[in-house]
Amino acid sequence: MAEHIFEGKPVRTYGDMGDLVVAIAKAGDRARALAFLQSYRDFCEAETGKPENADANIGYWTGYLDADLGRKARALFGVRHPILPLDEPDYDQREAFLAGQAMGRGESSGNLGEQA
Repeated sequence: MAEHIFEGKPVRTYGDMGDLVVAIAKAGDRARALAFLQSYRDFCEAETGKPENADANIGYWTGYLDADLGRKARALFGVRHPILPLDEPDYDQREAFLAGQAMGRGESSGNLGEQA
């Protein structure tokens, strides 16, 4: 497996990726966000043939952040959470919880409003 290197430093774990997302979002650095996203897409393309995994991973990570920082990160990176509609004005946590249960039972893809 190749190693993902960004700005001369290895990004070995999901936590390393998340730390970069947080630092970039806190700094509000759009150019750096887009540079990291492209670097991560290239890495995912080389490793899995699926560059879109980078967008999904970054989007998923933002779900762990507080609402404001998560929204800022998604905007800077131009990604969305792959499961939850966190940026929708009518986002409902109960609906998200029920969608997660349905996904766990194999009844849906996990995306709110979609069936498996």
